[in-house]
Amino acid sequence: MRFADEANAGLHGDELRTWLQKRGVSNPLCFSWIPIGWTTLVDRLISALLDAGWDAQLMQVKEKFGGLRFYTINQLDEDLQQLVQGFQQGSFRQCSLCELPGELCVIWRGRLQTLCEAHQVHFGAANEPDVPSMNINGKTIPPAMGEMRRKEQR
Repeated sequence: MRFADEANAGLHGDELRTWLQKRGVSNPLCFSWIPIGWTTLVDRLISALLDAGWDAQLMQVKEKFGGLRFYTINQLDEDLQQLVQGFQQGSFRQCSLCELPGELCVIWRGRLQTLCEAHQVHFGAANEPDVPSMNINGKTIPPAMGEMRRKEQR
């Protein structure tokens, strides 16, 4: 499996449409995909939204800048917006590949992805000193978060 394919493992295309339909959600209008480690997270979000009266009209669901993005066709009321935002923030604490606790890091060619420590090592997140730090939502993200944590533990 190529590096990019492995980092992008998840549900997309017909597989995603079938997965969403089983949950009573419309086909997304835009290209969508769910990283394999976030399927349970998205499933819980969808269930919570439907329980709260959401109309199940989905524009797009995807990973962007290392976090979950979930866009609906119709504007959500403030309570449902906060629910979505809570799940989106939670995605930055869960590995997008295996559901273990994770953190936002920089991997291959500056790509941001939320990964557990094992996947950070696997993808070499700690081995890219030439990648500059980035500022995302006011938070400075160093290129080698896993390596920094290991140094702190020594």
